[in-house]
Amino acid sequence: MERHQQFRQGNGLPFSLVADPDQRITKLYDVRRRFGLGTSRVTYVIDKAGIIRSLLHNELRMRSHVSHVRQVLKVLQGF
Repeated sequence: MERHQQFRQGNGLPFSLVADPDQRITKLYDVRRRFGLGTSRVTYVIDKAGIIRSLLHNELRMRSHVSHVRQVLKVLQGF
């Protein structure tokens, strides 16, 4: 959870990140990597009503990942 907070602050993200130490969310959203090699880097943008508005799966291109999420948030906020 501390690493998530550091990442959020370091990239100026205006939203929360969720840590999943017991892998409950990982299983619920089916984002486990093949052969038990950890989890995939997946971002779900979920609105206040609980509706998934965007899904981004990106293992290597983090700048692109963050940029995409910011773009989706701007659209959802009407900017």
